[in-house]
Amino acid sequence: MLSEPQHNAFITSLLITSPTNVRSALQYLREFERKGEPLPQSSYAVILNHLTTPSGYHQTTSHTRAQAWELFTHMRLHGHSIPDAHVYSTMIRACADPRDPQPERARDLWIEMTQEGNQVEPTRAEYDAIIRALSSTKGTYLEAFDMLRQMLARHHDAVVAPFEDTPRALWSAHVPTLSTFIALLEGTKRAGDLERARWILSEVIGLVGSSVEIGQPMPGPNEELLGGLFMTYAAWKPPITRSSLKTKEDGQVEAVEEDATPTLDATNLERIANAENQIQTAESEEQPSTSSVPRSSADAIREATAVFRRILTDVQAKKNGDVDFFRHPFTGVHLHARLVNAYISVQLEHAATTAAMYKAWKETWEQVSAVDPAVRPNGWSYMLLLERCSAGRRRGETSEDRSMAAAWGKRVWRDYIEWSKTVPLTAEASSGTAIVEQTESKPLLNSRQIYLAGLGHRQVERCWKAAIKLYALTDHTDTSLALLREFTRRYPPEAIKKGYKPYDLFGMATRIVDLTRLPEPDVQPHLLFDDVDVLHQRLVKKEDWPSVSAVKSITKAYEHALLKRRKYRMKNAGVPKELAKFNKERALIEQSTRDSQGSLPPPAEEDEMDGQWDEFVAERRKAWG
Repeated sequence: MLSEPQHNAFITSLLITSPTNVRSALQYLREFERKGEPLPQSSYAVILNHLTTPSGYHQTTSHTRAQAWELFTHMRLHGHSIPDAHVYSTMIRACADPRDPQPERARDLWIEMTQEGNQVEPTRAEYDAIIRALSSTKGTYLEAFDMLRQMLARHHDAVVAPFEDTPRALWSAHVPTLSTFIALLEGTKRAGDLERARWILSEVIGLVGSSVEIGQPMPGPNEELLGGLFMTYAAWKPPITRSSLKTKEDGQVEAVEEDATPTLDATNLERIANAENQIQTAESEEQPSTSSVPRSSADAIREATAVFRRILTDVQAKKNGDVDFFRHPFTGVHLHARLVNAYISVQLEHAATTAAMYKAWKETWEQVSAVDPAVRPNGWSYMLLLERCSAGRRRGETSEDRSMAAAWGKRVWRDYIEWSKTVPLTAEASSGTAIVEQTESKPLLNSRQIYLAGLGHRQVERCWKAAIKLYALTDHTDTSLALLREFTRRYPPEAIKKGYKPYDLFGMATRIVDLTRLPEPDVQPHLLFDDVDVLHQRLVKKEDWPSVSAVKSITKAYEHALLKRRKYRMKNAGVPKELAKFNKERALIEQSTRDSQGSLPPPAEEDEMDGQWDEFVAERRKAWG
């Protein structure tokens, strides 16, 4: 008989193919269910993790997440009625997907796991999952800090002996790690809670420093943690704004706070890494001093810039062989475009003028290139800039700022087009203007790599939308309309209907997904009327009625294609065909199984059974391939 790791290895081999072969992996599970010998829960967990967690070769969608929930229900009906801690944590983590956050569902699973059934004792992995799920929305992220308090209380109970001064141990299964604090930052960046984000960074450095001193070093701050910190800086709203500054009679400027900054009540969280290098909970609830908390956008930029420069210094020190954590706490950071984009978003949000933004953009990439020339702007970088330059009038901006933003945005658009030529996904040739001619497509990247590069459907759509708006704002309506026509040529409305794929039915025991409410995945880039409203207004002002009619015709075509695709989903178009295909494949496999089992003589010895089982697996693999 195959062991549990061998079953899991075989299932993994089916999942890592390109394209991924989820159907065969599920059929492998069903074979053993029909025999009355379901595989262990870890085999189900391999598929559940694949369907809910992006990897280097696979990007999850609304369909894969729905299939995961159906498999989870199917497992409880046909295989294992009470999930183990690993399966529970996998599904709780699935509730944290930013495209479909479900903190209430995660909370229900947590209660079921800890208070009902077999009452699983949660450890760090389970706490990390529920903290990330609760941090997925602005309305529930404070509950994630409550979970951290519970986690630390369990650690205190595990290591502290009553009436003893020395703890039984320094570490336990409930000590928060880097992944715990990264999960907490998911909530602070959504709420713009800068005080808690700064607290998280200080606690991570203190905790890692303590672990280094006792000879059990933990991973230090990485690019994911610092990226969440920078995004919190970008989302933070300063209590002192430029509009709230009043000029005194002597010409001095007096600050008037519109809203008082709330004090940091996160000190109820037990302090980690005390002076004796032991992890213990604090009993006091002192309110910390907020004298160093940023009060304005300029303060936020200064702090974020200081952190980013320290990152570059420590990364360079690591290249030179200096990895002392106490001198260089950010040596564990790997520079890549995502981290740089997070820092630049702080500048785009809080910079006083367009000139300051341009200077920060230029200097940032020069500094990054000096440390690692391989890190260059990607599609996300250009998308952030294009949207900022095409934002129109903003409070406090002068006519010079808007003029410079328009000129810079057009240059960024040209750079975006030039950059897209270097990406192996597409090969494009420019016609010398803002219009770009598209040549033969060369799909060389998988779906996950496309998304990370900033070339996903929604990212491309946002870049073109910003460019069309930018040219319309500067009264270059001819170029703006030409861009819209070019976008239509590259991404015709018909592609939206042709790209429809029915929900893949895998023959699960029950249907828990309402296909009429399931979000449509991988919808091709499109532009609706609201996306080009500025262009429409400028054309109406010029009384260019043929162009107005063209804009309406193009947007109506996209709208009609989306409605048509929605009708396919409402009618479950293609689902009966998929079900018939599944039933046919299942009948062939069952027939092959009966034939192979009928041709085998009853084994007399266990070693004979092992050899016959190997032959059976080889036949099944050939049939499922």
